[in-house]
Amino acid sequence: MNIKTSELAGKELESWVAKALGPQAFASHWPDFEQLVERYAIQSAPMPGKGLQWCAVVVGRPGTNLPDGPWLEGPTPRIAVGRAIVAARFGLELSVA
Repeated sequence: MNIKTSELAGKELESWVAKALGPQAFASHWPDFEQLVERYAIQSAPMPGKGLQWCAVVVGRPGTNLPDGPWLEGPTPRIAVGRAIVAARFGLELSVA
């Protein structure tokens, strides 16, 4: 069975981010989240033309072992960033057993 990265949310998204970066990677508090975004060179912005959906992309930073990735959207910055991380590591479609 396959699932689209763009549909990940909640615990399922957190699980995939943990697979991509490690179990403590997806911080829920803003200062930690902000450090994650900086560490992995992730760009994010609201998209006013899409009902304030957020978009995010991993630009990549040498030494982080996280490659560049595609732009992904989400209803919050955290979800958009999480989806971008998963897409950079595993792609736009994920195989689930």
